[in-house]
Amino acid sequence: MKVIGIDHGNSHVKTCHRSFVSGLHVYQNKPEGEYVEWNDKFFVLSPHRLETQKDKTETDDFRVLTMFAIAKELQYSHDYEPNMEIGLAVGLPPEHMTSEQEVKAFGSYFTSKGRTLSFNYCGKPYTVKIAKVHVYAQGYATVFLHPEFYKTKRTSYIVDIGGMTCDILRLHDGRMDPELRLSLDLGIITFLNDAKSQANSALRYTPDDGDILEFVETGKANKPELAKIFGIAYERYCTKVINTLSERGINLQYDTVSFVGGGSKLLKVNLEKAAKGNKGITFEDDVKANAMGYQILMETKLRG
Repeated sequence: MKVIGIDHGNSHVKTCHRSFVSGLHVYQNKPEGEYVEWNDKFFVLSPHRLETQKDKTETDDFRVLTMFAIAKELQYSHDYEPNMEIGLAVGLPPEHMTSEQEVKAFGSYFTSKGRTLSFNYCGKPYTVKIAKVHVYAQGYATVFLHPEFYKTKRTSYIVDIGGMTCDILRLHDGRMDPELRLSLDLGIITFLNDAKSQANSALRYTPDDGDILEFVETGKANKPELAKIFGIAYERYCTKVINTLSERGINLQYDTVSFVGGGSKLLKVNLEKAAKGNKGITFEDDVKANAMGYQILMETKLRG
């Protein structure tokens, strides 16, 4: 059985080797370029993310995005065989993992329309059997990329800043502390929405996510008034994240903290300033880290 780790983010879907925006367009007729054909419809990836979905099991959106993820991974590995068995290693925010019902519902979602999944990807038919689905905790899964590092730390923290949530975990000797595993609605989408709201209010203009993210990366915007709005929203968001960590007992100047997720990359400069030279602050720069961790965990579990 082939295991495929997938991180179903509200902003991006990630596998071990691919990352793409969690956005879809639906067509009745065959489009040009990359597409998935399923259920008599054609789906094309969009550069614009879907509206945030608190419960991703309520629509077929993430089912179709999973088809893209599976096809992309099989295309990468060149080992597709018709009717092959695959195991899906997926994740939920750590606080959600305390609900057995929520974990079961998310795991069952991927097989709720049958374990056999048949679709067409860019003209090539795929039929796979989803033999198993394992659900793991976001953020904590990244521990298994560097297990020896965490085992040497009596107390450490993981802060996973994703699209919708900011997950905060405390570890003791590399093991999750059940007393501190939070999932807060403080992901980068909250910053993007704030910047859009402020621009719309002041300028009657709603910028695209890409425009705002480009400003964060380059400091440039099409107009000075946009740059000012984006800058204020960014600084406000950074301050809120740093204050939230402090309120949860994390001292960036002294504690061992590993930042993961795409949001952490955006905040890296400000987080490093707040750390004031603390060498215990590290950044996992690969946004696919959770997907990689899920896959490692499931492969290890199946090996026994």
